Amino acid sequence: MVLLDAQTNSVSLINIADDLTVPLPGLLASLAAVFFVHRERSDPDKIDAFISAGMVTQEQVRFPHHVDFQGKLNTRLIVQMAGVPIPVPGKFHIGLKLGIPEIEIGAWDFDVTALGQMTHITTSPQS
Repeated sequence: MVLLDAQTNSVSLINIADDLTVPLPGLLASLAAVFFVHRERSDPDKIDAFISAGMVTQEQVRFPHHVDFQGKLNTRLIVQMAGVPIPVPGKFHIGLKLGIPEIEIGAWDFDVTALGQMTHITTSPQS
C-alpha cells in the first residue's frame, strides 16, 4: 500500500512484498509500485512511458503512463493496479519502460509461490 501525506508530500510504503504465497491461478486484488525517476537537464520535461507487469516469462498487464517532471529534474510515479492476474508460480516483474526501442529504466521483481506448494526432497537409503 502507498500512502501519500497531503501536508508533507511524503510517501509511506506498507506491506512491501519480497515474495508472495497465494492460491494459483489467481488475482492480486491490489498492487502498487513507486518509481523514482531522474532526468538530465537536456531531457524533455514530459515523456510517455509504459508500465508492464506480469510473470517474467509473460507480460499480463501493460498500459501507457505520462511522466511530467513539472520543470524539476526528479519525479516519482505512483502506480496502482487492481485485479492483476498471477497465472503460475515464478518471478513476478513490474517495469517502467520508455523510448523506441523500449528501454526499461526501473523494475521491481518478487517471487510467487503457490499456496500449499511443497518442495519435494528425496533421500537415498542408508546402507
